[in-house]
Amino acid sequence: MPPIKDYFDPKKREKLLETALKKSRDGDKRPCAFGVGKSGSFLALDFRNEQTPEKMLKEIKKSEFKDKFIVGMAAINGKIIDFKTVQKKGSIKPKDVKEFLASGIKSTVSRAVIDGKGDDEDEGARSQKKVASEQKEEAATEISKKAQETLIKAPEIWQQTRRTIAKNLNQLKGAIRKAFASEGRDAIAEIDRNMKAIDGVLVKLDDRLAKSLAKSGAAKDRQAFEAELKGTMAIVTYYTNYVASDPLIDHLDSNPFGVKTDLKETITSSLQQVHKTIENASKVA
Repeated sequence: MPPIKDYFDPKKREKLLETALKKSRDGDKRPCAFGVGKSGSFLALDFRNEQTPEKMLKEIKKSEFKDKFIVGMAAINGKIIDFKTVQKKGSIKPKDVKEFLASGIKSTVSRAVIDGKGDDEDEGARSQKKVASEQKEEAATEISKKAQETLIKAPEIWQQTRRTIAKNLNQLKGAIRKAFASEGRDAIAEIDRNMKAIDGVLVKLDDRLAKSLAKSGAAKDRQAFEAELKGTMAIVTYYTNYVASDPLIDHLDSNPFGVKTDLKETITSSLQQVHKTIENASKVA
């Protein structure tokens, strides 16, 4: 049989007790120890011929169970049916062990006894608590439906903004071509080359934001949700800084061709709306 210290190991003690009970014969009386420590409770039987309760007592006094334990002799009949202590004093009493055994112990320790009082919580109650705890933990990692619903329309906010920008810029380009229609071919070619700078506005303000918002709304767990939203906010910041700092935006908005582009106002308002949507989704996630 393994040394009693192996019973102190949470990963070993249940299997050891099961093995010990299987090896028992009706009428066997063997050294037995029961204790409670930081890692839980243990119940040990020892079938080594040289082992005695006194030897078990010495080993337990060196363990984490040294303050709450009891040793004695156990009568066995396929299970422990009786227990008598060899200790004169102890924080755990023989009656507590008997109550513990009467609770239906098989191969696992399902009831802890501390300071001479039986714990009313049995294995079934502990199992229910464990399930409840796991469900609570799982729920904490999930994203609320409300957060997903908040983000579901957000990609369209930005896509509509891009459509509005594209429409206004196309009107501006048309007005410019019309204004210089009478110029020579070389002048028209130069104007067309300059038009590429106007097209560059939508290149900068691409559809990455809409795609990122869609991914955020489709995220199934909190880690993916928060990671995607972090990237989304980085895109919002990039767009905001671009619109605020690039002189081309102001130049196009103040064009002399009679086209009201409203680029800065339109883009800034849209980004503020997206930012607010992200904040609301984060609050209800």
